[in-house]
Amino acid sequence: MTDLARTCGSCTACCKTHEVVELHKRAGKWCQFRVKEHGCRIYEKRPRGCVEFKCQWLKGHGEESDRPDRTGIVIDFLPLKSIGKMMVLYEGTIGAFGSEYGKALAAHYVSLGYPVLQKYQSSKEVLLIPRTLQTPLEKLKELAGVKRRVLIVEAR
Repeated sequence: MTDLARTCGSCTACCKTHEVVELHKRAGKWCQFRVKEHGCRIYEKRPRGCVEFKCQWLKGHGEESDRPDRTGIVIDFLPLKSIGKMMVLYEGTIGAFGSEYGKALAAHYVSLGYPVLQKYQSSKEVLLIPRTLQTPLEKLKELAGVKRRVLIVEAR
């Protein structure tokens, strides 16, 4: 991934997918300062939580057409204490994980050996762990939770 000179522009996908503590905004709900198809009304004065977040598309992941507001998926990498770096996919549009793009994206990162966490708007989570990681059963139990299913998957 190269660091392209990309800007959010009119994309506001993370304004729905992410929690913003400073604004008391919950994940899965639109931010009160989002202006549809225009961006953020307080962009120049946005809180630290917003300033510090840069999705992978902004960092150069994918093509111009892969911008989160077009795909319905916001992409990020996060460390996971028990198994290392993982790809996190946030559902910005309901059903985006079932699209061709969503399925191909998850399969691509699993094939590279990354765990992929799919975070649904409903707050359900599915963690796809590549079989090649050979994650011990006790770690899998630790990763599973009330809202998270853990699946061991083969890369295709």
